[in-house]
Amino acid sequence: MVHFFSGLELTLNLNSLPLTGSYTSCGVLTCVESHPASNTSLTRVNGDSSDPPSDQSTSIKSLKLFQLETNVLNGNSHGRQRRLIASVTSQQSRLTRVANGLKIDGRLEAGLATLRLELTKQDDCLAIFICQSQAEDVEGNQFESSAQVLQHPQQSIESGGYSPWKSVPVLALLQQLDTKLERLENDMDSLKHSIDHGVDSIKTDLNSKVDRLEDKIQSIGKDLITQSNRLEDKIESQQKDSNSNIEHFEEKTESFNDRMADKIESLKSYLRDDLKDKLDSYADNLGKGVHNQLKSELLSLNNKISTVKTAFEQFEMNIASSMDRNFIKINQKLVVLKKNTNMFLNNQTQCPQSSENESKEECVDVVTDGLTKLENKIQAHFDELSSAEIQPIVNRSISHANLNFEEELKAAFSDALTPKACYRGMLSVAANEVSNYALSVKHYDGTAGDALTPHNGERFTTRDRDNDKYNLNCAEVFTGAWWYGKCHSSNLNGMWNEGKNKGPRWSTLTSDNAASYTEMKVRRVISILN
Repeated sequence: MVHFFSGLELTLNLNSLPLTGSYTSCGVLTCVESHPASNTSLTRVNGDSSDPPSDQSTSIKSLKLFQLETNVLNGNSHGRQRRLIASVTSQQSRLTRVANGLKIDGRLEAGLATLRLELTKQDDCLAIFICQSQAEDVEGNQFESSAQVLQHPQQSIESGGYSPWKSVPVLALLQQLDTKLERLENDMDSLKHSIDHGVDSIKTDLNSKVDRLEDKIQSIGKDLITQSNRLEDKIESQQKDSNSNIEHFEEKTESFNDRMADKIESLKSYLRDDLKDKLDSYADNLGKGVHNQLKSELLSLNNKISTVKTAFEQFEMNIASSMDRNFIKINQKLVVLKKNTNMFLNNQTQCPQSSENESKEECVDVVTDGLTKLENKIQAHFDELSSAEIQPIVNRSISHANLNFEEELKAAFSDALTPKACYRGMLSVAANEVSNYALSVKHYDGTAGDALTPHNGERFTTRDRDNDKYNLNCAEVFTGAWWYGKCHSSNLNGMWNEGKNKGPRWSTLTSDNAASYTEMKVRRVISILN
């Protein structure tokens, strides 16, 4: 028995069964349509494809059995007309009859339809049969399913017998295939349309986002330019205000100095004239009362001086308070360098002083080789002697104009590549605060290269006196005190372990790095020209 679909079933059993009377059947053909039909392949009669109806929404309307007249030996059923053998419908739900060698039993119930044929003729047992069912849902849509049984000869030709072929639901299979193909095409069209729509939507969204992003970038760029312009305007305005305040302060300072000078001169003149008058009076009144009067006048004069001093101090306090109130950004402490002030801030050892009786040069131990003597000069080396102390040492016949006062700088270095190098230079330093101790390099020799001449003409800068040409204080930035320009090629007063360019550097020898060892000595040299 072969089953097709869950609802429609067509079977043919060939055998010899005894019938009532003298007849004998050659086979029994059975066609059954049953529900549920959710898995049955059905096709609407109007040609529209749909899913198989469920048992709750469809009902069986008819079950019909057809016979095709054809020659089973060649299996050709095309062009043959089919003949209705039996049928049960919703109008005729019961069928029982015997005619033309066929015994037919049929019935149609709720969810079940059956047709059973007992075949007595050999031709009927070799014929092709088609079973067809019709169903209808609650909306009035009609569905059809069909099955067909074919037969083939037995392997033994001599026996002359035939065996039934398997039932083939040809129409249902074709209809199912068409339906699935149509569904597949519809799904493909729908998917393509959905993809095209999605791609277009993505392109539209992307273009919109790109446009918005470009607008935002342009807006941000404009805002940055506007903010930059505002910042430049503010900086320029603040710079102008600062310059105006500085100029105003300088004007007030100059005016104050002028007034103070006038007052001091006036006070001097007054005191001088008053004292002269008093002395003249004292000279005319010699005697006992002169001493008391002089004492009283001196006391009065002392009180006046104290009053002037107090007024002057109060005036200075008022000026300082006004400066603190109006120039709060000017917080640099003004320091007046005293005579013989030590300009070296990093505790480097200075050259020991020499006396005029010593023949050995105290500073020559800085370097022991690589130096040359200056030609055509007799040199005397001193450290802190004044010209009055020098004069008795030199030849009395040599005029003071033949004496050349200079400073000699000797330095020794070492680093990873050069174990020992030296430098000697003849220079002069302006010994006054007005020129800020400007440097003048006149001659050099040695093996360390010349890293001092680039500082020629520069003024001495310390952390509290910024005399360099840089926009910052080079002594603060490079941890030392030196004749900085913008800023240095040598920096022997720099601190060790402060990074590149900040240590005791001699660029012609150590590049940007600090030397591993440095020693520097400066002394006064008086050259007596021949």
